[in-house]
Amino acid sequence: LDALLVPMIAGDELKFIVDGTKIHTNYLDIISGKRTSYELPKGCASQMPVEIDGEPVLVFACFEDGKAFLKTYSAQNL
Repeated sequence: LDALLVPMIAGDELKFIVDGTKIHTNYLDIISGKRTSYELPKGCASQMPVEIDGEPVLVFACFEDGKAFLKTYSAQNL
């Protein structure tokens, strides 16, 4: 369950990602003063967030039509 809660720094704010995919749900929760839930795209699993050009990015490994690919979303405004 250690992988369930992932810290993420967005600007000067600490946020936490509660990764429901680790316990068989299709939701990701972002906690930063309040809790906001997001449904993951179908066929996708979350990966560790990364920083690209100083901006936090959520990364998802997806599988669709027999092909694997990555999707990325800016986490700055979550």
